[in-house]
Amino acid sequence: MSETKKSLYERLGGYDAITAVANDLLPRL
Repeated sequence: MSETKKSLYERLGGYDAITAVANDLLPRL
């Protein structure tokens, strides 16, 4: 399972991409 998570994480572009998406989505919730 960690390999799947890692590939997903890398596909998203790492932490910076995740935070960018989170910062974009959170105000809309």
